[in-house]
Amino acid sequence: MRVFISYRRSDSKDIAARVADNLAQVREIDSVFLDVDSIAHGEHFPGRLDTEVRRADVVLAVIGQGWMGAKSDNGVPRIQSDNDFVRREIATALRADKRVIPCLVDDASMPGPADLPYDIAGLAERNACSLRHTTYRVDFEIVCEAILGKRRVGEMTPMALGLGALWRSALGVLAAALVAIAIASLGVSALGKPLETILGGRVVLVVFLIVIFALFQWETVRFVRRFG
Repeated sequence: MRVFISYRRSDSKDIAARVADNLAQVREIDSVFLDVDSIAHGEHFPGRLDTEVRRADVVLAVIGQGWMGAKSDNGVPRIQSDNDFVRREIATALRADKRVIPCLVDDASMPGPADLPYDIAGLAERNACSLRHTTYRVDFEIVCEAILGKRRVGEMTPMALGLGALWRSALGVLAAALVAIAIASLGVSALGKPLETILGGRVVLVVFLIVIFALFQWETVRFVRRFG
């Protein structure tokens, strides 16, 4: 699943960045495109935007209170300019029949078809989500459901999370023990000495086993971070 975030920097750069960071933690989402993070210096900006919009499965159109009112240096609303990147992104997405989800920030309202240029008037017909500062966590979950078309797989009850972490931890202990036994057997058979002697003492042996255990606990850490 690829997500492209369209936003106006003068209007909603902070919440767009927050949404991008949070979406990057959702395991069902493979990539999140945000221009400031994803376009290298010297790269052709318009061409990269067009490419990424066409590659995306979902385009989030982040609309703040200043989304429609932002003006260029000559006083013309940017949304009415053919060179406006936001208009270009949304127009490209609509032409490619992408799923475009408007996200209204705080008190922003959805523009009507008559308020928009002809090539993005279809945006007004898309069902919108809200992204409010006061209820961000709840709103973000709704946005995730809209993107994925289902309830997030990552949602787990505290009990399920605890049990999942517990059995992964137990597997780590078992794996560490099996590795220690295998190494011990190999050392005894090859050198005729106990493992603690080969490693240089019991303290080193304990440290060695702790390191092995920690390595096998990485999956537990990933599990808790992903679903917790």
